[in-house]
Amino acid sequence: MSLSVASAMPTFAEELRARSDEELIQLFNLRPDLITPIPADMGALATRATSAPSLIRAIESLNRWQLQVLETTTLFEDSYSVTEVTELTDSAAKTTLEELLALALIYKDGKKFRTPRAVRDILGENIAGLGPTVATTINFKLLDKAPTCAKSLLDQLTWGPPKGQVEDIHKKGSPIQWLLENKFLIPVDSKTVLLPREVAIHLRGGKIYKNLSPVQPAVSGKKIAATESDRAAIASITTLLRLITELLNFWSEETPTAIQSGGLGVREVKKCAEHLGVEEPFAIFIAELTYMLGLISTEPDGRILPNASFDLFLTKSYEEQWLEIVEAWQSSTRVAGLIGRSDSRNITALGPEVDRPNAPRIRKSILEIVETSSGIAPELDELTNAVTWRYPHRKTLAVTKDFIAWTTREAEWLGINGAYRDWE
Repeated sequence: MSLSVASAMPTFAEELRARSDEELIQLFNLRPDLITPIPADMGALATRATSAPSLIRAIESLNRWQLQVLETTTLFEDSYSVTEVTELTDSAAKTTLEELLALALIYKDGKKFRTPRAVRDILGENIAGLGPTVATTINFKLLDKAPTCAKSLLDQLTWGPPKGQVEDIHKKGSPIQWLLENKFLIPVDSKTVLLPREVAIHLRGGKIYKNLSPVQPAVSGKKIAATESDRAAIASITTLLRLITELLNFWSEETPTAIQSGGLGVREVKKCAEHLGVEEPFAIFIAELTYMLGLISTEPDGRILPNASFDLFLTKSYEEQWLEIVEAWQSSTRVAGLIGRSDSRNITALGPEVDRPNAPRIRKSILEIVETSSGIAPELDELTNAVTWRYPHRKTLAVTKDFIAWTTREAEWLGINGAYRDWE
């Protein structure tokens, strides 16, 4: 791996200016925030494309493999070739580099590529558990003569994190002193050392990641007959539409009042579940759907009542009602599964605490995987692995087994997925 001193970087705006109309259209389709509002010129476009908010959105659209390749590119201070990246990862990175180029997360420098400094800043330090580079030459042949304990210490740091704690780096004749003298470790203070990036890559056999993930993990599970799945879906849709109407008619007669922090109190949730004749999680989901659809309003005195949108909703056909419900659920940032858990006592149905900005994206990934695995009820562990491959980012809402179980259960209640499997 070449870690040369950074040279004068070509202008990102110039590279964007050289792109064809088709390439720019593709970029704007992938990153619509870049033309909202329309930038004044290519310089403004380049500035927006490397701004933190836009980069975070673009990076969060990457799957695990794309993220691994992007992280690898940030290790090059200067321009890099396809071959240099594939040597550190896998031959599949060649296609992935073109995908990252289309997203303007990297850009061309002749026949090579460059990664904007802003991308490095977003991804942070210690990419793939690697430490900083060093300016001095390291004689790796000396490792053959290293003390046994020294090799053991290096093994502990090889795959990261690169920082290690020791008793005293100045202790004479110690393995640490040998490693420091021969540049295999960098001193930070009297008790802290760092493994240089070059040493880690050498110890990793010239690779960046211990486990590369160029392909989405496979999903398997119990086979479900299409007729069985269809019958279950139809029954779920019929039940769902009936319960939404029944709940709002109930609230128009026995109006609930929002608690001080907002949302429904525990007693109101129990009352709803008892009236509908369903379990509380299902009652909470029905109530949340009415909120997502905008069919209810909270009056100034705290009363929660059906509004005019509910009257309009009732005039629509069952098909139109169902499609409206599904679209609202898919695009909603609200996560009903968070409600009623022992570790989230302050989160209430219809309250403000259930919003998670990246929920729609994770929900979409789950549904796409389930759809492409039609005919089976996927195993939860395998489905979780596949979803986390598609969405490896852990920000406002982690991709957990719980969230995947909630989403698949809700999809069954909605009639989207008739092959639901009860994992809880």
